[in-house]
Amino acid sequence: MIKQSLDLQRGGALATLLITVALLMVISTAKASDSAITENSEKIYTLVAEITVLNRTDQPIQGYIHRIAIPVDGHMQQRVLAVRPDGVSRIERKAFDHGAGEYLELEWDIFANEESIKRVYFDILVDSYQMPVDEVERSPGTLHSVPDKSYLEPSK
Repeated sequence: MIKQSLDLQRGGALATLLITVALLMVISTAKASDSAITENSEKIYTLVAEITVLNRTDQPIQGYIHRIAIPVDGHMQQRVLAVRPDGVSRIERKAFDHGAGEYLELEWDIFANEESIKRVYFDILVDSYQMPVDEVERSPGTLHSVPDKSYLEPSK
């Protein structure tokens, strides 16, 4: 759970918003593969992020914007199937700078002196991946119990 306090200047009065973001649950559902039965079984997980905003001001907040990172997508073991937020007035999926993934920008109104709770559901397809280890093909000395010295020294 992440808690964040945000001070706002509204009409000369200092007000505090309390923002809480929690990853609530993971729901797992097994999914049969369309192809022949394999050792790896795909599973669909639903990650639920709960965003709680407490408006401790006497004025409503029009167009409150909240940004939340989307789980990694397009990885060999993970694919985001759907992103489903609770009722908000606007949702936009955007990319982080430098190809560091994506985030959602959510916008909604929050009434004066009220708590607003929104949930975002991320449906994710996850598949296991195992590196094959063949004792015959591995030459002696290819596996080290300690890292090579070059990784333990400073470098440019």
